[in-house]
Amino acid sequence: EKNLLKILENCIIAIMDNKDRNFQIKEDGTKLTSADIISHKIIKKSLLTLYPEVPIISEEGEFREEDFIKNIYWLVDPLDGTSNYSSGGNHFTVNIALIKEGNPVLGVIAHPPSNTIWFGNGQLAYKKTPSKKTILKTHVNIKTPKIVVSNNLDAKTELFIKKIKSVELIRYSSSIKFCKIAEGLGDIYPRLTSIKKWDIAAGDA
Repeated sequence: EKNLLKILENCIIAIMDNKDRNFQIKEDGTKLTSADIISHKIIKKSLLTLYPEVPIISEEGEFREEDFIKNIYWLVDPLDGTSNYSSGGNHFTVNIALIKEGNPVLGVIAHPPSNTIWFGNGQLAYKKTPSKKTILKTHVNIKTPKIVVSNNLDAKTELFIKKIKSVELIRYSSSIKFCKIAEGLGDIYPRLTSIKKWDIAAGDA
């Protein structure tokens, strides 16, 4: 836990010190910035040093499809919300999850602009800022739920939301949506289109 928090603290400093928000387009059509690469290198080097026996799957690293069925591995998104980051926004995060036997058992999410880190292991969740640490206890509002959605809402999800009465929509990019639910600031995050594992693993945990 302490090791992961330190890694994310280092990523926060490096990303916020980086002033280059220019991007290039990868083969899959997604954006890549220097912050993605910087964060990837910090996380990979740190995890390999601390846990050399545990494989790493990172969005910005090399991996094979069969790597996803290994018994244990780290699953990393060095910068989630790259499009928002490159456009000058503040809705971007750093995600690290530990996958064991196909399930996320540990997850940490950092939000560099607010210097905030969320930690969860399936049993305990907390939010850590420079000034305090808060244990999170979620209470879901069933009757009038607050729905957390992406800034770019797809048609399937929009149709789903229209079926729910008395809803309040809260829009965020990146995995910070999971953090808002963990804090009780949102009740449900519907996702009816495909998504990459590294985008949701840490938030799931």
